[in-house]
Amino acid sequence: MNPIDDSALGQDRLTRIKKIKQIQQERTPDGKYFTFTSKNEQIPLNVYNIDISLPIYRLKNTRTQFQQESFLALNLDKDENFFLQGNESRDALRVQHELLLNEATDLEESNHYEIFKKMPYDQSQPMIINSKGILINGNTRMSAIRQLYNDDKGNFLHFSTIPMAILPEEITSEQEDYIERKLQQDRDIKIPYKWISIALKVRKRMIDDNEGIQDILNSGGFDGVKKTSINHPLSLLAALDMCDRYLKMIDKRDYKILVSEHYSMWYWSKYFKKWDNDKKMKKHIAILDMYVKDMIRNNEKSGGKAYSQIEDSAKELEKCTEEEIDLIYKELFKVDIEPSKPIEPDTDESKDDSDPFSGLGDDDEDDEHVTIINPEEEDEKGTKKKFDKIKKLKKDERERSKNRKQIFEDIQSSIERMDIFINKLKDNSNSFDKIKETLNIIPVLEDKIKVLKKYLERNNDS
Repeated sequence: MNPIDDSALGQDRLTRIKKIKQIQQERTPDGKYFTFTSKNEQIPLNVYNIDISLPIYRLKNTRTQFQQESFLALNLDKDENFFLQGNESRDALRVQHELLLNEATDLEESNHYEIFKKMPYDQSQPMIINSKGILINGNTRMSAIRQLYNDDKGNFLHFSTIPMAILPEEITSEQEDYIERKLQQDRDIKIPYKWISIALKVRKRMIDDNEGIQDILNSGGFDGVKKTSINHPLSLLAALDMCDRYLKMIDKRDYKILVSEHYSMWYWSKYFKKWDNDKKMKKHIAILDMYVKDMIRNNEKSGGKAYSQIEDSAKELEKCTEEEIDLIYKELFKVDIEPSKPIEPDTDESKDDSDPFSGLGDDDEDDEHVTIINPEEEDEKGTKKKFDKIKKLKKDERERSKNRKQIFEDIQSSIERMDIFINKLKDNSNSFDKIKETLNIIPVLEDKIKVLKKYLERNNDS
């Protein structure tokens, strides 16, 4: 692919507005398209075949939320408001084209770039632009079409214009957001939205726009989603929090590495949320953190089953005794060493809530200090060996625990058997042989009982 020409990224604002008004006044619509602008309001839009060089991308497009976050994390020379300075920034539009094209070519079965090489554009699925020439729907498809036309105008001349539905001037920014959210559920759109992008959008709406969960549910994009679903806004936010926790643990800020880990983050969040407010479960959390790091790192090799391994590990930890948890904890962590990178949740209210990485700060001062053994620094066999050793230690600990109870249980059983013998002897039972021999070894039994009592008392005192 060749670098995209700047003229292909859309015209300036005044030119766009002027040309759109001219198109509406002078041309007959090529068709109609109906779209919802709110939950109960659907409006007809006029559709025109419009030059692809006219509109610009919508920088607040939900689909590229996580990619924008990752781009800023990897390009520290860019201002944090790089994508928030308005839609007219040519630098931001160029980067946005690259991010959208990554989305368009991400999945083999829905690669728009390859699909449009072989197929004409579906005239029944027009893109949607507002009266200022900003793409509200169709950004990803547009990136693929522009790139094809940029690379080979001769063979893709039919993509020089495509159908676009124009929104009326009175449509608000909130209604534009609703249209995008509503259409993100459209099954005709070939590329699914990445869950992290949707989660980041939900978080920003709650922080920047002060919207509540019910507001978000009622505003489109979550129709029919149950509260227990992994795609419910609360579930998305919980999984996103674990993404931030994981990235903090490995000292990275690139969300791209967790796009395929939605279920893993969700299952992790269920147990983290369950344990977080219980001081007795602090070691459980630290141990599961270590497990998660290892499982995510090796997820591809395990066939993408990390999410089930995380849940199985969490359930197993809940079954462990306090002694077993201590044993695992001591094996996994180097205790009593000052931490190089603490990972316990931060309780400092002075931190900026809008920071997607806030809430993941230092340990409390009174907590036990640990340094986490980073699995990234160990080879795969070394990590597996460590976890195998932990499993063996757990098994040995359970065996020791069983043995500690064995003395009491065996003596209790002997007493019960003696009671049976005594009751039979009271009834003058003739069911016993070798009575004389038994009488002769009774003193030996009495001596053994005295010795046993002596050692039991000594162990009890210690």
